Amino acid sequence: MKTGRGMGTGMLMAAGAALLWASINVILKHVAETDLHPIGTSCLLYLSALVVLVPTLLVLRRRGSWNGPRLSFFRRANLIAGLAKAGETLFFVYAVRSISATQTTMLTKLSPVWVYLLLIVLYRERLRVMRLVGVLLSVGGVYVLLGGAGDLLSPGGGALLGSVFAILSGLSFAVFSVVLEKDPSAGDSRSTVDRLQATVSFLGSALLFMLPIGIAFLPGHLPSLTDLLWIFLAGGVFTGATYFLYYSALTQLSSLMAVVMLSLIVVFTMLLEFLFLGTATLTLSFGIGAVVILIGVLFVANQRDARGS
Repeated sequence: MKTGRGMGTGMLMAAGAALLWASINVILKHVAETDLHPIGTSCLLYLSALVVLVPTLLVLRRRGSWNGPRLSFFRRANLIAGLAKAGETLFFVYAVRSISATQTTMLTKLSPVWVYLLLIVLYRERLRVMRLVGVLLSVGGVYVLLGGAGDLLSPGGGALLGSVFAILSGLSFAVFSVVLEKDPSAGDSRSTVDRLQATVSFLGSALLFMLPIGIAFLPGHLPSLTDLLWIFLAGGVFTGATYFLYYSALTQLSSLMAVVMLSLIVVFTMLLEFLFLGTATLTLSFGIGAVVILIGVLFVANQRDARGS
């Protein structure tokens, strides 16, 4: 069982990942007019992250005279995590074609529920009422932040299909998180090099699954150099750091705690949009939703969260 200090460090890492994820959302919104298809953009983000992470890993390995195993892109955990991450992206992209981005976000943020179900069903974790309440509070806080379900349950066939895709996106992210946490080698990923190697491995796997589809949606002409530089910033700096921090958090926390912490992405995104884009308005519902999410985090953390429990 992790110590309180380890859990605190893991929560800080998860919060940092949530903030960086929000930064990526804001940057992508800033370049929303680009001709790149969202799937192509996702491929560029992963590719940019690997362009930065791989040389960094090689330098750290050489300086530290690290004799660990070579990169293993075809380990079972990395392949499943990569496939789940690719699925999350694809389902999200096709969900927003049928329902609004807000509704899609609401349904994808059901991921804490799916994580808890996976842990209970597949790993026989004991159901704890306080944890369940915390999970539901984190989901409810997101709904309050985004203004409720709106016409989410409208009877249109397109809306129904979009809702299914959004739910599958959240489920895919839950699988991604649980697989990485339960990977036996994750418990030994203490050093920066170990965690960086794991990050490169599952991002590389995700890119391999995404690339054929991304190539199929290449535009007739490239976006402007400015837009490409913004995308490279979002990928090379923020995406790489985000997944490194998130994986690091998963070595200290259970996947449930880590995913509940990621509910803060919505809070951070709205704050950054308010500060830098002027497109968000911080209302009373924003404050209430943020507080509800934080209470949910505390409920889950109070259950002596530990990786692998």
